[in-house]
Amino acid sequence: MIYLNKKQFLPAMILISTMFLPMILTITILSIYDHSFQPLLIAGILLFIYLFLLFCFFKIAQSKKNYLVFNDNGLEICCGSKYCDKNTGIWKISYSEIERIEYYKMSSLKGWFSLWYGLFPRCVFLTIRDCFGKEDLIFIGYLNLDQVTMLSQIGGIDLSIH
Repeated sequence: MIYLNKKQFLPAMILISTMFLPMILTITILSIYDHSFQPLLIAGILLFIYLFLLFCFFKIAQSKKNYLVFNDNGLEICCGSKYCDKNTGIWKISYSEIERIEYYKMSSLKGWFSLWYGLFPRCVFLTIRDCFGKEDLIFIGYLNLDQVTMLSQIGGIDLSIH
């Protein structure tokens, strides 16, 4: 069983840190230089919001709600997808139904730009064909590259790394 939220924390921390830490440091230096209390109060509020957001993302990353289980003939995925069973919340899919796996990593420029669109690096998408023959790209969660390559090798599925 592989939990799908574990690898979400580090990219989220990087994104939030790039937004909040420069503002907090600039306002703190300004308040020291200007000898006023009001910018220091604003920096404290921003620091509180920053730490609160980090705590929320940490709790989400520790959640065991979304998971992936390897079976002999396919996968069992609990990820909140539209394909999940209404009663159990689990999506059972055979390896033959999966056309390819899309993996987004941080080392490319495209991966860094995906942060601003809400796609954190290390996110995994499955490409399947629906009943009408149309390709459907489904987000399942966040995994390491070695876990994705293992999934690709076990199921004999094409792997696209972006």
